[in-house]
Amino acid sequence: MKHKGPFYADYLEKLHEVTFKALTAHPRTAAFRFDLHLPSDYYHVNRKQLICRFMDSLKGKIWHSREKAKQTHEYAHKTDVRYVWALEYNQDGKGHYHLVLFLNYDAIRGWGLFKVGRQNLFNRVLEAWHSALGITNGSQLIWPLVHVAENGVYQLDTNAPITVDVFFMRASYLAKVATKQGSSRHSFGGSRR
Repeated sequence: MKHKGPFYADYLEKLHEVTFKALTAHPRTAAFRFDLHLPSDYYHVNRKQLICRFMDSLKGKIWHSREKAKQTHEYAHKTDVRYVWALEYNQDGKGHYHLVLFLNYDAIRGWGLFKVGRQNLFNRVLEAWHSALGITNGSQLIWPLVHVAENGVYQLDTNAPITVDVFFMRASYLAKVATKQGSSRHSFGGSRR
């Protein structure tokens, strides 16, 4: 996305690293692009801890769902959970996160229905974000806090490099300099393993 540049080179390198670690683990990988917004009255001191709490909750929910699937379907696939995130600020200073989540395509292929209460990836993301924010009333899930990007699911395949190229071009948006508050580790991160 050259028209969105300039970009932080180290952010692009991290995106590339996580993408290829995901493809090494799962030659067919699903990449999910979405945004997480903060409630207008939310003031959290450590934004990096917030995204860590979100990812810990989401990983637990995904792994639990795969274990349940294994109980009913002998050949249910497991998945590693990898991710990259970028913290950006709009003109009024409100922060929001852009994320890419990498999962085994043979285990999870899509978001599922965008309807509260379903057992699908969308609801797991919604519930994990609310948990990270400390919103405890599950019946009051706030949809606008999670925004799924248009055409936000990519099937990456090691046997079809063009799919990876198209994805990387679009995901490079997360590495743009604009709307970041410096090139610190507090503005961008991702899976280590």
